Amino acid sequence: MRTLTRPLSAAALLGAAVLALTACSTEPAHEYTVSGDAGLWLDDGYSAGVSETFDAAGRVCGVADGVFVDQVQAENGQVSVRAIDTATGDEVWTLDDALCGEAPGGQVAVASLGPDGSHIELADIATGDAAPLLDADGVIESLSVLGETEHGWIVQYATGSETRVGVHASPDRPAWSGAFPGQRQCTLLDGHVGCAGETSFTVLTAERGEVTAENAELGTLRITWLSDGYVLQDPTASEAPDPVGALYALDGNEVRLIEQTEDVPPAPAGALFTSADYMLDDAVAVTAAGSAVATVDRDGIEFHGDDAAEPGSAALAVSAGGQALAVDTGDAVVLLGADGDELAQLGPSGSEVHVVDGWLVVFDPASWTTTVFAPAG
Repeated sequence: MRTLTRPLSAAALLGAAVLALTACSTEPAHEYTVSGDAGLWLDDGYSAGVSETFDAAGRVCGVADGVFVDQVQAENGQVSVRAIDTATGDEVWTLDDALCGEAPGGQVAVASLGPDGSHIELADIATGDAAPLLDADGVIESLSVLGETEHGWIVQYATGSETRVGVHASPDRPAWSGAFPGQRQCTLLDGHVGCAGETSFTVLTAERGEVTAENAELGTLRITWLSDGYVLQDPTASEAPDPVGALYALDGNEVRLIEQTEDVPPAPAGALFTSADYMLDDAVAVTAAGSAVATVDRDGIEFHGDDAAEPGSAALAVSAGGQALAVDTGDAVVLLGADGDELAQLGPSGSEVHVVDGWLVVFDPASWTTTVFAPAG
């Protein structure tokens, strides 16, 4: 099941912290309990580098079976969704007056915009075949499908004034639905859904949508989602001897105090760790099996025990098996192999790296371009 946490400061499990290099550690490596959709990790084929690149016209919402789906805005402002065959560059299918969002299982969420509201569907990436999920009033600005329960798909979408989340099997059979004022980003947790905005958050049960915890006045507190709980901490507070935050269970009960801030949460973005693993080690990149392949201490970062990048680098993405790592060296964003050698240049420093269904997607804000990199292996 997919989890979407990237926009939430510390809940975005991908640090942009500036790091330096370190020497090899002799302490035994800790194995993490990590959960998340397999597409959060880079395809292991990136350990051989990249084979081809493709220019996307806008946001990339999904990749499957050699086809990627992106969202395109024309000069007249019309928004459309298209699917591109990476082998030929041809359009496989298109949908006008629509926008797209991420979804699990080789699918994308698609919202068709019409005068009577919006219609949300779940579309197969390779074929464009779609199944209706729900009808919504107003114009949808963003959407995603977080995952699936026995009662239907967990769908999140936002309009200009509110964010809605709920479980939908078909347009006329919602299991439950809830609304929050303003913009929220929702994350699929262990049997729960956590939705957070700049100043508030709510935890609901995934089965019934019942609220188990909430806070409408976060102030300077920031939230980090865990698979079995969450952390609230104040990044402006001084560290020990005074606690800077606390760890909570999903029912809102406090578990323990937090004595220091989490400066370097590990990649990949969107993966969730347990309360037991929170701040237990200094990993900045963790494999799908839970092994740390890049770590950091007070001196800096190392990859597989070797120097992997120039001083001032940041870990951005990691492959499922840990044999490839995307880093920002301060001069450029590059792809590194397990031996620390550079496999490919991905873009200038400051480029945004996204992992979409295991594929590398890089947005360069300077040129306002999006590039899809295919794995060589």
